[in-house]
Amino acid sequence: MKRNGFTLIELLVVIAIIAILAAILFPVFARAREKARQTACLSNVKQIGTALMMYLSDYDDVMPQYLVLSGRPDSLPDIGYDYTAWQDRLYPYVKNTQVFVCPSGGSYRGTPREYHGSYGGNYRYVFSHWSDWVCTLGQFERPAETFAVVEAKSYITRYDPGIPSSSGGYWGQVESRHNDTNNVLFLDGHAKALNHSVVAPPSANWTGDFD
Repeated sequence: MKRNGFTLIELLVVIAIIAILAAILFPVFARAREKARQTACLSNVKQIGTALMMYLSDYDDVMPQYLVLSGRPDSLPDIGYDYTAWQDRLYPYVKNTQVFVCPSGGSYRGTPREYHGSYGGNYRYVFSHWSDWVCTLGQFERPAETFAVVEAKSYITRYDPGIPSSSGGYWGQVESRHNDTNNVLFLDGHAKALNHSVVAPPSANWTGDFD
């Protein structure tokens, strides 16, 4: 009698081939998925850039401070304390909290202002503290080359390893989430994807001082 079916060896060979193909294709699929997320993230950064340009137009080219301890706009939810971050200042121009959330990132603060955290403003050099100097767009010689916002682990950042914390360690670290690529907003409003090796080190792109 003729028997139909696979032998054990044939079955093991087929399983091995499937395993090899999966090992080859899964990283490709993962990179393709991350590329799609990078595109959505870049769209967010471009919208933030448009909002920043509109804000500057309304406020005589004065950059929003990264934190102000008073003056919560009526458009923001009342969460029990009166402060605004730079995202809060730009929110009325986009009216969409998801613009501030990277698809591959998320937030460090949680609700209700869940949009704080995916993108970090250039601390100290562009977005100044409420008690420090306030800068204007005209002070920057080459705004098209100066970093305004990058992907980071906090709402403000500078460059790796981040900003020293009073409790020790660092926070606000630059975080290139998309296959070692970071979506960057420049001070003139345009956005571009850059390799982490370009974004993370200290450079004139952070300080705006190209002399």
